[in-house]
Amino acid sequence: MKGRLLETRGFLQNVQPDEVAGARSHTYELTPPIVRGWFGGDDYIRHLVLPDFFFHISIAHAILRHLGAKIGKRDYLGNLSQQSGGDYS
Repeated sequence: MKGRLLETRGFLQNVQPDEVAGARSHTYELTPPIVRGWFGGDDYIRHLVLPDFFFHISIAHAILRHLGAKIGKRDYLGNLSQQSGGDYS
């Protein structure tokens, strides 16, 4: 797993801004097993990539807890802080 993470990190560090510029306006074809069809970049991210990402994060969190890792909701959510808005106290 550590090797896979290092490989992924290396890949992401080498992605250049011009390689993803305009990705929101591209159209992507998806094939089974999950879904078949064409999606615009925004819809692809919003309706497939982000839900898939959070699904895998939550499942990994659940597996780690099941195996005895001392982690909780705060470990999953990270450090939350008020970014904007008013005083809600």
